[in-house]
Amino acid sequence: MVVRHYGGNTDRADAYQAITDNIIRQLEAGTAPWRRPWTSGGWPRSMSTGNRYAGINVLILASAGYPSPWFGTYRQVQELGGQVRKGEHSSLITFWKELHLRDDEASAAAGETRYHAVPMLRVFHVFNAAQCDGLPDKYGARTADVETDADAEAVVAAYVATGTAPAICHDVHGQAYYRPSEDTVHIPPANEHRSAAEFYSTLWHELAHSTGHASRLDRWHDGDAFTGHARGVEELTAEMGAAFLSAETGTATDASDANSAAYVSSWLQAIKADKRMVIRAAAAGQRASDLIMGPYRAAELVAGFGDGDPFAGFAA
Repeated sequence: MVVRHYGGNTDRADAYQAITDNIIRQLEAGTAPWRRPWTSGGWPRSMSTGNRYAGINVLILASAGYPSPWFGTYRQVQELGGQVRKGEHSSLITFWKELHLRDDEASAAAGETRYHAVPMLRVFHVFNAAQCDGLPDKYGARTADVETDADAEAVVAAYVATGTAPAICHDVHGQAYYRPSEDTVHIPPANEHRSAAEFYSTLWHELAHSTGHASRLDRWHDGDAFTGHARGVEELTAEMGAAFLSAETGTATDASDANSAAYVSSWLQAIKADKRMVIRAAAAGQRASDLIMGPYRAAELVAGFGDGDPFAGFAA
């Protein structure tokens, strides 16, 4: 349930401070490495053998951002009855194999046949099952049964209705980002997250980033907010804003709170170098949260007074 505020913002400020303090306590206590809130396709696997990929191929394929763990060459996809969709781009993977070549010189000296190993690199172009049509169901995307939250959706709708919000696109998999040049937020659909709490946490984080745009809070006028130390401040700002929005809309859970703290801890070295970093980010995150929540709060305030004049009875 969305927390309603009719008597000023003192309670809200206290709540924000409590959230900030809680995150700092978790940082001081130590947290697990940050985990992504969306469902992963799992360990990348070969369609042809069913085996897991290894080495650098895991990083290449896991970072490609697809919801299915299955990859195959164009021919392998066809052999399974599928077809790569027109316009899809492949991922390049590597395969090392040792060739054992006879060493005539060593063989002559030893009086027996000797071999030496020569590493051979081969490359393959593979496609994810999500890029194909007609494959058996087992190669489909892994999704969760996630129901959206009516109150959180009302907050988003009120913000979008102002005409000042960025476009929100559910058009990516295994990644989420805000694109300043286009003023667009891109996140996976709700059913590709582990829970509703983590779906909204992802959405709040990217929306909080978008508040730095020149048309809103103009947070980046001093330079590039996405490199070096400035990036750390901006990421913390977005995550603190997401934590505040999750708490105020009622979408926060213990798991999503722990995830926020763990994400913040991924910037721990930067935080140690600047002890005021979390506090500054919390203040900026509060401003971001207030901007996003503002239209909903205004509508709730009017609704709280009913259909009459909210200022009736006050002296001019």
